[in-house]
Amino acid sequence: MKRNQKSIFIVSSFSLLFSICTYAIKKDEGHFKNFSLGSLRNPPKNKFQLIQNISQIKKDDLFKMLRGFVFSAQGSRLVGSSGHELARQFLEKTIRVLDSEKKGLLYLDKFKPDTATAIGYYETSFQENVAKNFKKTTETYELGRRFTSSMVDFLKKNKNVEGRNIIWEKRGSLRPNDLLILTAHYDTVIFDDKEHLSLKGPMPGADDNASGVATALAMIKLFSHMDLPITVRVVFLDWEEFGSLGSKAFATKYATEIKEKNLIGFINLEMLGHDSKVGDKENHHGNMRLYIQRPGTPNHEVHKGFAHKLLEKGKKVEKGIRFKVIANSQNLEGDMSFWRPSWPAVSFSQNWQDDPNVKRNHTSNDFPETLNSRTLYYSYRFIAGAISGLAYGF
Repeated sequence: MKRNQKSIFIVSSFSLLFSICTYAIKKDEGHFKNFSLGSLRNPPKNKFQLIQNISQIKKDDLFKMLRGFVFSAQGSRLVGSSGHELARQFLEKTIRVLDSEKKGLLYLDKFKPDTATAIGYYETSFQENVAKNFKKTTETYELGRRFTSSMVDFLKKNKNVEGRNIIWEKRGSLRPNDLLILTAHYDTVIFDDKEHLSLKGPMPGADDNASGVATALAMIKLFSHMDLPITVRVVFLDWEEFGSLGSKAFATKYATEIKEKNLIGFINLEMLGHDSKVGDKENHHGNMRLYIQRPGTPNHEVHKGFAHKLLEKGKKVEKGIRFKVIANSQNLEGDMSFWRPSWPAVSFSQNWQDDPNVKRNHTSNDFPETLNSRTLYYSYRFIAGAISGLAYGF
């Protein structure tokens, strides 16, 4: 199929799918607004009551939140676009619905994106990783040049587009100074076949990163109804696809406050919906990853200790999925901003080594229907169990 025909087919398919899903979301609106947790044990007195609480959120509930978020943007969550603003409005509205009793505090944290730093990052990365190692006549050099040029051009043109991190926080009942921060970015980008940043075409971003966003929303629903001993702050990060500017702004603004608190750690949620068997080198489902800084970096031991605590607690709740600790400083959005002395920071994500979502990541084909909903749900249960286990000491 020729490229223009392929593009028309993709756009037409997305339009049809959008219409179908919009109808489905409206049909389920009543259920969504009355989303109840039923017989919640508050606070849970043991591991079994905790599992019962976590299980109140079903797989269908999680997937409805994901689909609703994806299609709220009407095609794109690229910063500065109308869809990006619609997605932000959807998140704020949904958080208010999920925390209907206002147990937590919701606020919009506006910031001016540090585009100059991001431009420097992309230009330096090109020089160090491409220009020094490949001749100008090679395809690798040309692809790197195109990618860098398109990113820098976008940053220059959109330097005045305000960033907006969405923050929900519930204060701890017993140890309010103990702080755990959960992050997931909500913006998206796609690239064309020539590695140019694409400003047109569908950008559903179901795996990257509606999967992380939906998981974070499920945490808000769960934790808003539980009497947590510690303070939990959930942050939906903006401008992350461009040099992690949302997390950079957050870390810079709250560095002093975090230093004054007992920081339990940062948990970043990134691409939790992809898990295949055919493409997996180990040929089975459930091999996900927990990324930390590599050995030799100042924070490695801090990250490692935090990661293994999370694994220990998460396994007690959900055994249907495995998160293996990988210490290679995977540059997932949000990671680098939190690599500061004494800040434990980890990223729950897909298996980038053995089962990467390279065919759909940053393309118009990253639809909800392509995700492994069971793995996404198991990820929610595992992470919710890890956080709750740390909070209650189970």
